Amino acid sequence: MVTAGFDPLRDEGRAYADRMREAGVRVEYVCSEGSMHGFVNTSAAIEESARVVDLIAARLRDGLVPRAVAASA
Repeated sequence: MVTAGFDPLRDEGRAYADRMREAGVRVEYVCSEGSMHGFVNTSAAIEESARVVDLIAARLRDGLVPRAVAASA
């Protein structure tokens, strides 16, 4: 779960991550403190945005690749 420090949905995003965790879902919460809502759309120009997009991609790879490999075996 990713939010931005200047995001009108920041508190709701954090609460949602907390609720998922309480329900037994593996979740990682990241708040980009100095960013605004929609900041991931600026990853070509802003280093922090690119860092978070890379983090999201890595977590997706970690979560999806083992399943895809297992399914093809």
